[in-house]
Amino acid sequence: MKDDERRLKLDLVWVIVFLTVFAAWGLSTVVASQEPALIPTAIALTIGALVSLISVPLLLCVPGCSPTLLAGGRILVGVEVLCLAVACVLAISAMI
Repeated sequence: MKDDERRLKLDLVWVIVFLTVFAAWGLSTVVASQEPALIPTAIALTIGALVSLISVPLLLCVPGCSPTLLAGGRILVGVEVLCLAVACVLAISAMI
């Protein structure tokens, strides 16, 4: 059971890293376009990227794999996914 929890903890870290790369790519695209209508999109992408600054150290610096730690990691992944989804919706609505 301990190996499954460690694997889940590592999987959460990798998901956060990939979501952060997606947020950085989106933010660089928004900044390069210099479109004022995309400012809310940039804010949502920045919040999503900042969540990873909390979640990755939380998961990697806390020893062990307690259920509370894994639940907190899942919640932070959900918050980051929500921020990125809002950014996508805002970007699409700004294009229309």
